[in-house]
Amino acid sequence: MRHPLRGRIVIASAVAGLALLAPLPVAAGFSLGSGAEDLVRAGLPLSPSPTPAPTEPALAVPAQPVSPSPQPASPSRQPVSAVPITSGSGERAEVAITLDADLSEHTLYRIRQGSVPAQVNFAVLDYLEATGTPSTVFVTGLWALEYPDVMDRMAGNPIYELANHSWDHSAWTDNCYGLPTVQGDPAVQVQMTAEVIKQHTGTYPSFFRFPGLCHNQAHVDFVAQLGERTVDFDLSGSDAFAKSPSAVAQSLLSQVRPGSIIVLHLNGAPAAPVTSQILAELVPGLTAMGLQPVTMTELMR
Repeated sequence: MRHPLRGRIVIASAVAGLALLAPLPVAAGFSLGSGAEDLVRAGLPLSPSPTPAPTEPALAVPAQPVSPSPQPASPSRQPVSAVPITSGSGERAEVAITLDADLSEHTLYRIRQGSVPAQVNFAVLDYLEATGTPSTVFVTGLWALEYPDVMDRMAGNPIYELANHSWDHSAWTDNCYGLPTVQGDPAVQVQMTAEVIKQHTGTYPSFFRFPGLCHNQAHVDFVAQLGERTVDFDLSGSDAFAKSPSAVAQSLLSQVRPGSIIVLHLNGAPAAPVTSQILAELVPGLTAMGLQPVTMTELMR
């Protein structure tokens, strides 16, 4: 059913020079960036301090697009629980290793200019695959469009579960690690990324993670109505800007428990350069504790 209030937002499409004007429903009374709860967890700097945004026009992404170009997802998906997931039940000796694959238009511009490397940590993928370690990877739509080969690599391997991390890593609240706030229709942030993921996996994602983990209950309710369950975490460790992999791994191992959700990143340098080294110590440590890494779907079964 169409909501009487509708918004429109121009999204850079997968075809160079083409802008996609996507009308999508906006919930009545829904306001981004106002009345937001601060869900920032101490010691978890998930996003780097921002640099001034480029003055150049927005990029058309990617250079080699996924085909066909993403379209707004069907509103027919069934609503899900609006209770954020912070951990599993703890009834089984399982934990979820989750990896965020962040990409904004500003970072994409810097990649194209050569000032930032490609935002894929292939050493992480190699380690997970060599050890058969399951993980859930939360991708932004821009990241998925920029790295279609990596998306296919993960979609074709059952150790990975692909989930939604918004379209361009814009914040849904004010004061979220300096991230710019979402502009236009917030449904685009969920539905466009879900559509790109479906092009690779054949199914829509079940889970959504807010950029910076910043949200309030109205945001969670909104995403739940679009068919995706919000995933947070229960550990206060992070690989963002970490210099000592062992210190991060040992901090996580000292806090982990059955049902834990661990947050790491798939971007690599400069923001998360040592994630593969963290995993190389973390995963054997979990095994020694009798804890089995699983995907989010397995954790919540």
